[in-house]
Amino acid sequence: GFIHGFRYTARALFHLLEWRNHGVPWPAVTLPTTQLLSVVVKRLNEGSGFYQMFSVLGDVIIVKDGGSSFVYLEEFPVRLLPALPKLTGHQAEEVIVMALEYGKDFSGAGKDTFRSDRATGDADDAHHSNFLHPVFYHYKKLPTEKEMLARPEKWILPRPTHLHHTVEDFLTSFTAPN
Repeated sequence: GFIHGFRYTARALFHLLEWRNHGVPWPAVTLPTTQLLSVVVKRLNEGSGFYQMFSVLGDVIIVKDGGSSFVYLEEFPVRLLPALPKLTGHQAEEVIVMALEYGKDFSGAGKDTFRSDRATGDADDAHHSNFLHPVFYHYKKLPTEKEMLARPEKWILPRPTHLHHTVEDFLTSFTAPN
């Protein structure tokens, strides 16, 4: 991110220090799983921190009670995922991380970001999205620090149990058709 994203990383640092120095857990809501889709769609359309700080901050969904409820943490530094319980005060094993990412080949030396095949609108090809798009990482067990260090090149997190890319939307309006 650029300087306009600094406030979001500063807020994340504040939450980390509040837990470490004062025992105040990372702000979160606990809801039944029936509310998960509504929460995710609202965050995708209205969340500013993970939009401005794509691939750095992400929302973490802690799956609880055998999948009947979840704890939702907004804008957590994704590279700190292995230490989530220690840094937030929230016990976690099974998690889903929602982050916004550009495609692995979006830009760089020799890349034409305006090429004719730069975008996809087909959900079956969502993993080929080049523009900023939501990516969901599902872990049955939190990744370790060793796994974090050994993650594939250009990946923000280690290989998850399940990975889901949502097709890009140039207007970043993530809604389902009626």
